[in-house]
Amino acid sequence: MSPIDDELRAALLRRATVVPPSPDPLAGIERRATRMRRNRVAASVAGSALAVAAVVTAVPLLTTPGSTGPDSARFASDGPSASTVPTPGPTAPSAPPTGGPTPGATGGSATSRYALDLDAPWPYRGAPLPRLGDGTVETIARELGVRHGVEASAVDLVPLWGQVDEPAQVAELAFAATVGGEQRWGYAVSSGAGPEFVVDRPLPVPALALAAALPGDEVPRLVVVASPEVSALEYGPDEASEFVAMTGLADGVATTPLEGDRATASYRALDASGSVLVRATVPALAGASGDPEVPAGAEPPVPTNVVDWPRRGAVPDDLRDRAVAAFAQEAGVPVEQVRVRLLFGAERDGRRFVLLQGWYGGDARAFAYSEDIADGTSAYALSDPTAPGPSLLAALLDDVLLVVPEPAAGQVLYAPDASSEPQAVADQGTEAAVLIDRPPTRTDDVLLVLDGDGDPERPLFRGSVEEALAASR
Repeated sequence: MSPIDDELRAALLRRATVVPPSPDPLAGIERRATRMRRNRVAASVAGSALAVAAVVTAVPLLTTPGSTGPDSARFASDGPSASTVPTPGPTAPSAPPTGGPTPGATGGSATSRYALDLDAPWPYRGAPLPRLGDGTVETIARELGVRHGVEASAVDLVPLWGQVDEPAQVAELAFAATVGGEQRWGYAVSSGAGPEFVVDRPLPVPALALAAALPGDEVPRLVVVASPEVSALEYGPDEASEFVAMTGLADGVATTPLEGDRATASYRALDASGSVLVRATVPALAGASGDPEVPAGAEPPVPTNVVDWPRRGAVPDDLRDRAVAAFAQEAGVPVEQVRVRLLFGAERDGRRFVLLQGWYGGDARAFAYSEDIADGTSAYALSDPTAPGPSLLAALLDDVLLVVPEPAAGQVLYAPDASSEPQAVADQGTEAAVLIDRPPTRTDDVLLVLDGDGDPERPLFRGSVEEALAASR
């Protein structure tokens, strides 16, 4: 050994003699072993992300020169300088709710302990952030500000999940962020030109599960990020199939191939007791929408298939804003590009309901939304573009059937099975628009909507509920 090696060894030995031993060295070993086991499980399910960590440095995600890419659960960009490295803050666990959503807000709500709260966000999960590439988080934050026309100092980005996708050899990051005062979430992937934002949407209220439908090698894939406290994330490939567990990537993060009928496929998250926390249809495939994009600041044209029906019932402003934000999330477009026509609003048994038509550059689509007043959980159904001249719009929200006929309609009648005589649904004060208790498993119930004269021989609609739902969908 050289004299320098001898001096270094002697210095280390002198330092070791003055450092007191750990009072419990086994505790640290146990914690590291537990973390190693958890990382191995996540890596094996995610496609051996750690096996490609050695080549991640070749993944150009517009890394910032001189940045160090700290491994932290939260980052804040302090300014536009390329050499500025934000100061990492502590990883904060999910906190119990402290209040309801702010009326008109587009961000997260603390109405549920499972909801994402950016003041106490979900912990980061996945590959250590430096393995995604030095400066990745800072670069995404800066590009997000450019994308929305705000200074870098106005972007506070919270990483939620990250990995290196083995088949494509690219880094991926799911995140939430406050951008100029607006709370959003997104999914960015690396490319030769920098980060691509395959998802950039307003944060839903409440933010119980964030889902992205992403391109894959053979079939698209669904990635869902939720609270680490959820007990399961499950996928239903179509309306007739049972829900099955998705492949876990980490606590509260899972993926699955998007197989089956993507028009009716859905996912759900279960809480710690095994009850359904949230259930929603799979969002549109990122980057695969057939609708034309509307330039920022431009007014999208009113489609010809927007119905001219009057609004029935009341829709408070805060409920409207959350319904519109949910529509934008499901459609996969920025909420500022969305225009809507409200068709129905009601409150019943502790739940609030909305039906609207929304558009953002293409044909209008019907969207039904409901939320529980007590805990903020929501359900929604997004239809295909509305057919011209519909006699009614129908949607199933968990166990409630919503039927909104055209203004010329008369009474709405319902039978729980094909052998029963349809009975008039009680007047609910919304001009024939009704809410009907209907288990999702029922398949042979019948709907009858009379015309304004009440002539049973010339109804506006007579058929099964499934036919009414299919026509609306």
